[in-house]
Amino acid sequence: MNADREYVTDVDVDVARKAIQTIGHVAWRLPTSASRVIEELLKLLELDIDYVSAETVIAMKDLLRKYPERVVDVLHVISASLATLDEADARVAALWMLGEYGEQIDESPYVLEPIIDAWGDETSAAVHLEILTTTVKLFFKRPGEVHKMLGRLLVAATADTNNNDVHDRALFYFRLLEHDVNEAKEIIMGEKDRIVTFVEETETEIKDRIFEEFNTLSVVYNQPSEKFLPKVVPAEGTEDDDDDDDDEDDDDDDDASEEASASEDDEGEDNQASEDEVSEDEASEDSDEDSDDSDDSDDDFALSSSLSLGKGAFQVFESTWGSSTDSESVTLKMRGSATEAALESGLKAHNVHMMATGKQGNQIKAYYIAEREGASGIFLAEIIVDVPSRKLQATLKTDNVSELATFAKYMKNALSGV
Repeated sequence: MNADREYVTDVDVDVARKAIQTIGHVAWRLPTSASRVIEELLKLLELDIDYVSAETVIAMKDLLRKYPERVVDVLHVISASLATLDEADARVAALWMLGEYGEQIDESPYVLEPIIDAWGDETSAAVHLEILTTTVKLFFKRPGEVHKMLGRLLVAATADTNNNDVHDRALFYFRLLEHDVNEAKEIIMGEKDRIVTFVEETETEIKDRIFEEFNTLSVVYNQPSEKFLPKVVPAEGTEDDDDDDDDEDDDDDDDASEEASASEDDEGEDNQASEDEVSEDEASEDSDEDSDDSDDSDDDFALSSSLSLGKGAFQVFESTWGSSTDSESVTLKMRGSATEAALESGLKAHNVHMMATGKQGNQIKAYYIAEREGASGIFLAEIIVDVPSRKLQATLKTDNVSELATFAKYMKNALSGV
């Protein structure tokens, strides 16, 4: 760390920034060094060099994300740094600390107020977004002092059309607060998981793969998609290549047996005719019996057009899916275009409700839930669609195993029209 500190005042600004980042990274990897690192960072702020102060504040923010208990060591510099920082990233970092720990800083609302009043002078969208979030957080922590300035901020931000992200964020906060203040507090101030590792510490190859799939569940699972997405099993009758190979072999066999079978055709025709008559009669009887049984069970099976589970639907899905050991599969080819909207529309018409959906590469993965009409029963579906081939595979589960087969027939019928 002493060697890195010498590079902080290097004439090359990039080298100086890297040196400060490295000092911060020491505490990431060595928790016992956190106190020493914070002391070094506080000393760097005393140098009063713009870019040094900016990079130091960013490093402090990252340290507090991993070691929030160390906030008492830096509280006294959070408010002061906001008045001197010019770089957008550094101001965002300082505002984040103000929003997270503003209840422990006596002057926090009054540090924030002039920044809100100078909204029009700020040119960075990132800073605008952080001002909005910080003010809303402080409103829940210091409502008496912040509610008026929050009102002024939301008026200015919703009227600002220079950046769509900022405008939409302001509208989101306004409508959320208007809907229910307590619910808004649960959403915005919900408990956060403690940072264990930063993305910079992960293996380079895995990190690169995850960044390629950034806006997907890969980020949540911290794994490339092939680690948690099952491969789509081809539908029956689609292995054309194998069939072609088999056909070539069959041609040779057919040529060899053609003469032998010709002499048997005449004798077989009479026998076949009588056998066909018998089999048709038996098949007709079986079909009638199956049809009657199917009609009886399917007529009684109906799904509710609405979910009574409300916000608990996600928890019910997760617990039921995990506890259900039996499952049924439905595999078919979609008739229309393979899109999330087409799938949702087709199943909604049969009272099967979409829980979550997403597209990863050439695959659509979606989760659906349904409730039995007039009786207890939860029915779940995980659907994977290969978009180019339109091949669909559905895995089905329920909390009532006796109705699993009936649900599979119901879903097959529903999906056959998609």
